[in-house]
Amino acid sequence: MLNDDERRLKQRALDWFDEHRDEYVSDLMRWVSVPSVSDASAGRPGAPYGKGVADMFDEIASTAAGYGFVSVNHEGYAMSVYANEADVDSTRDIAILSHADVVPAGPGWLSDPFKPYERDGYVVGRGVHDDKAMCVLAVFLMRFLREQGIELDHTLRLMYGGAEETGLHDMEHYVAAHGAPYRTLVTDCGFPVNYAQKGEITFDCTLPLPDAIESLTAGVAPNAVPGEAFAVVRLGDGDATGGADGDAAAERARRLADFLASGTEDGGTFELEPLDGGRVRIKAIGRSGHGAIPHLALNAVHVLASKLAAAPDDLLAADARTLLATIDGWAVPPFGDGFGFAFEDEDTGKTTCNLGIVTGGDGEVRLTFDIRYAVTQSADDVRSAIESSVAAAGGTVSDMTVDKPYYVPKDDWQVTTLVAAYDDVTGIPAEPFSTGGGTHSRVVPNSINFGPAFPEDPESVVTLTEAGVIAPQPTFVVNGGAHGANECMAVKDFRNAFPIFVIGLLRYDAALSERE
Repeated sequence: MLNDDERRLKQRALDWFDEHRDEYVSDLMRWVSVPSVSDASAGRPGAPYGKGVADMFDEIASTAAGYGFVSVNHEGYAMSVYANEADVDSTRDIAILSHADVVPAGPGWLSDPFKPYERDGYVVGRGVHDDKAMCVLAVFLMRFLREQGIELDHTLRLMYGGAEETGLHDMEHYVAAHGAPYRTLVTDCGFPVNYAQKGEITFDCTLPLPDAIESLTAGVAPNAVPGEAFAVVRLGDGDATGGADGDAAAERARRLADFLASGTEDGGTFELEPLDGGRVRIKAIGRSGHGAIPHLALNAVHVLASKLAAAPDDLLAADARTLLATIDGWAVPPFGDGFGFAFEDEDTGKTTCNLGIVTGGDGEVRLTFDIRYAVTQSADDVRSAIESSVAAAGGTVSDMTVDKPYYVPKDDWQVTTLVAAYDDVTGIPAEPFSTGGGTHSRVVPNSINFGPAFPEDPESVVTLTEAGVIAPQPTFVVNGGAHGANECMAVKDFRNAFPIFVIGLLRYDAALSERE
């Protein structure tokens, strides 16, 4: 329960945010307009993740300077912001760590993803929710504490990573080169506290591409579920003349169009374009989403592969249908069943498996998977199952990386302190949770995940919406989630998160002092 001082502080925080709301939205839209997609292949000295992230760090520095704060660029890997110059060398700091990079825009947008706009209290644009709304909110938190004359026992530091979406190498490099902050609140997850994260495995595998499939493409990032997939296929049953005759080719294309017109049982749809030489271009449409929760999206690769694998024998060659069935079996259900590593435990639930990128042509197809494995599961067992399945399909595995799980006991003082702060500010108790998502807490020692998203289970959404804590989902965009098309955030949600961060930070600061 909040004491009298905390109740007054909560109201001051809400009033202050309301007074500065327009500034917050203006800063947020300016930050979102920077296409800060991390791209190590375009790296250069001082900008290891390419121009987009470098420009974003310049924008952070400019915004910080405009508010009288001091920023430090850590060789282009990360940024720090301090209230004043004297804080830069502090060894007793509490860092609020967010990430300034975003996933690629991907297809399915109703507007330019890097020209954000506000409508009905929502801001739409790539990265607006993951994680730039929090990036900007942290700056406003520092402003509020300074203007209110609130001092912490520890130095407050804002940190921004530049490559969270592409493997956490930003903070891995920072920690190796500079050491970790004294304590870190990672604000790239959800309330009340995320205490466990599944391990993560990404890998590529390459398979032979049958002659009947000229190209096969989908996806923009391993950790995003593709909303669209494309194939150029040569129709016929694989005989030497299949599809060569104009009338026969047209008839096959018509029959395939009829076959695709029924869509799929899970809502997938298709578009077909006849090409020359008995070929057709097929677009499969699913529903994009975050690769950590692929079961809440509809992978367009599954839409495409499952349908074509069931095509009539005389429309698509048998070896092409076999390949597509293999790919679909690995993609759905998205829990690793097709590879043989399905697993579930009490703390983190089911292991997930997302087929995020497909690139096929010139006789081979390359698949990129993002796996989030349960904290009690053996990474070696997962690896062995993958290698066995791919080899059996005549393929090879490459570029496999493994990130260990993250876990803090539920009774740890950090968890209990921050959960209580959330419960007391909202008046709606919630339980600490696990996730398949991976944050900087994996690579930054002495860190805990705190906010900014509110609980998303159906019961909590109803309760929080009815209590006015969060806004209902907008009706003018499709999808709207992190990593999906038309990504959006409700300003109301972050307004109501603001006092949770204020009081949570003050309690965390005090609890840390008691333990020193």
